[in-house]
Amino acid sequence: MNKAAKTERELLDALDRLVSGSPTCTDGALTQENLAKEAGVSRATLNRYPDVVEEFRRSKHGVPGDDAAAIPVTLQDKNRTLHEEVSLLKRQAALDKKEFDRILGAARDEIYVLSEALKERDKTIKAKDKTIAELNRRISEAAALPNGRLNAVK
Repeated sequence: MNKAAKTERELLDALDRLVSGSPTCTDGALTQENLAKEAGVSRATLNRYPDVVEEFRRSKHGVPGDDAAAIPVTLQDKNRTLHEEVSLLKRQAALDKKEFDRILGAARDEIYVLSEALKERDKTIKAKDKTIAELNRRISEAAALPNGRLNAVK
């Protein structure tokens, strides 16, 4: 095995240790600096292996097009992930509240319009009830006239 292949293998092994959460000489944070340290090479040497750097990015950020994001390795990564989730939930809650307030306002407006329509309906019914009562009174008076004839009552 030549030196380049050996270095690449060491870098990939170091990446596996960082991703699995079992680093041997770093704090376990998934950074390029820790990857180089874990493999026992310089940062410049790491940059000479673009395939390893790409694999590192995939491990850290998830494979493009893959729904599963990289699993947080350290407490800092987990904390950052949780803070991002909380921020996302807060933004969604704010949007939901705006939508709720919009719907609530529309419902209040509709209730007001319907209440006013009911008041108008009640006024109309009351006026019609008065008219019906007056007509019934006239019919009763007319029925009480002599000879059973209905005369025009003023």
